[in-house]
Amino acid sequence: MRNDQNFVHSDKPNASEDIDISDKHSNTSSVDTDLPGLGLPPIESLSLNTSCKNAETQQGTPTIAPNRRDRNAQAVFDQLPIELVTCILQHCFPDFSTPCRSRRDVADIYRIRLVSTEWRALIEETPWFWFHISNLYPIPVIHDSLRRSKDHPLRVYISQPPGETTEYCENLLLLVQAESHRWRSLDLVTRDPLPEELALSILCSPAPALQTLIAVLPYGQFSHQVKVDLMGGTAHRLKTVQTYGVPIDWNSKSLSNLETVRYAHYEGYSATDAIDLLAGASSLQSLTLNLIEDVEYDDTVSMSLREDIRLPIVAHSLNLLHLNYLPLPTILYILTSVSMPACTSLYLGMSPTSFYELLEVGQGLTQFLPKIQETLRFSNGSTVVVDSNGVYQWTAAYSSSTDIFDFSFSVCGPPMEDFLEWIGTVSAGSPMDLQVEVMTMDFSALRVLGWREEVTELVPRFSDEQGELRSFLEALSTPVSGSDGPLYWVFPRLRKLYLGYVRCEPLDVFSMLNKRYVPVPIPRDPSDGPAIRGSTLDVPPKLQLTIGKTADGAVIRAIKRHWGVESLVTIEDDRIGSKGDVIMFASDPSVVVMR
Repeated sequence: MRNDQNFVHSDKPNASEDIDISDKHSNTSSVDTDLPGLGLPPIESLSLNTSCKNAETQQGTPTIAPNRRDRNAQAVFDQLPIELVTCILQHCFPDFSTPCRSRRDVADIYRIRLVSTEWRALIEETPWFWFHISNLYPIPVIHDSLRRSKDHPLRVYISQPPGETTEYCENLLLLVQAESHRWRSLDLVTRDPLPEELALSILCSPAPALQTLIAVLPYGQFSHQVKVDLMGGTAHRLKTVQTYGVPIDWNSKSLSNLETVRYAHYEGYSATDAIDLLAGASSLQSLTLNLIEDVEYDDTVSMSLREDIRLPIVAHSLNLLHLNYLPLPTILYILTSVSMPACTSLYLGMSPTSFYELLEVGQGLTQFLPKIQETLRFSNGSTVVVDSNGVYQWTAAYSSSTDIFDFSFSVCGPPMEDFLEWIGTVSAGSPMDLQVEVMTMDFSALRVLGWREEVTELVPRFSDEQGELRSFLEALSTPVSGSDGPLYWVFPRLRKLYLGYVRCEPLDVFSMLNKRYVPVPIPRDPSDGPAIRGSTLDVPPKLQLTIGKTADGAVIRAIKRHWGVESLVTIEDDRIGSKGDVIMFASDPSVVVMR
């Protein structure tokens, strides 16, 4: 019904990196290993004033003796204070926010420690170079890292590789669990269930230094009644929690200082749990709650808005609220029970069963209506997205030197007529220039939108596997008859047509222009009966066109000179689709999918 996205880091280390890991399952620790299984040729230990001949011969490169300038630079570097050398080397291997250092960086650390005995001692005695632990590294590297990192906090990243069982992950989890008191961050991603006892043991391990927890586990990982007390309530420094498929005990003491929560589970989320979290975590800045799939979920909150609710809880720090396809009673209860004066980003994914339920949501948005209407007044319009399976979305964003706000409402179920009427109710007379992004050829929705004068821009983004684009262009060039008799163009106030996401034939565009922008009004067909006053077509506004470049330059020039074209922008084939990304809801903690 809705788009799904794997909740895994988009910036995760590239598993296809050209590095040999044939011995990564080896259980031998290598205290003096030069390049243990990292796939790069070894180099000899070099002193700073030793010829590079042997090392370069090892690499298969020409032998070049260092010149005087190189020797002088080496001598100067060798005389630097040890603290400065350490700072320089640390700058070469920064602690990025990615899950772990790449294997290439780890291999480089092993290589530079062989430059001299001084560098070897420096690097091996500096925990900074060794506090990343990952199953992407060979076992000898993991043992070296655990030993040489000493008491430095650890970043642990464990992800089940495609096509492999969880056995290796299980062994590594047991190895690093003994160091849970040093965990700074823990990323655990598996495609297959771990033994439930092990998963509970890891997620409940005492970790007082933990600041970031990301756990992505599959359906069926935990029994139905299990609740996970994260880190046994000891992670008082925990700032970020992103979990998928983990039933969290929201009374855990580890949650009191949270700043970011992104949570998705198969059994939904209780409205009272959300209220307790917002009331207890005063520093919470970002809250994302997702229902992974449509399941029967019993929430005790009544659908009707109660007059006695007066926003008793104030979430002073919350600036982002994303509620994706939770039960409507849960969404309404959260919206009406918590005041969010600092909120600058609001996303709701809903599945109302009637127009009345849509109106209930509109009432629940009372505290946000001034921001929504101000955004519509000062932005360049809003966007309606027509997606597959009856999913429609309405988005807008505005920012200035003093104000910023963006919203997105995605609905699944109601017809487009009801959705547009609800948009009009929420906007309350604010300017309504609409950009329509067409992800799929939903003819019923486009038929409704085609009558709306608010639509000023069209952006088709479907795959066009069955020639839908030609049908789309033909619809723009075919007049339709209204219920009262006169003929109309669909999208009568259309001013922009962006064809940069699809590959189109310029002749089809030129044909559409010739039909839509005829030089004289078109009378009614006499066979339709007596002429009716106003039965001729008004000439629509000229178009601002964007299309891909083609080899047929003559047609492109003809389009550019067409009197129905205000401006024409062509883009190269390799840039087709480069206009930007549309925000789409997903049924996972990543909240939005950039499509």
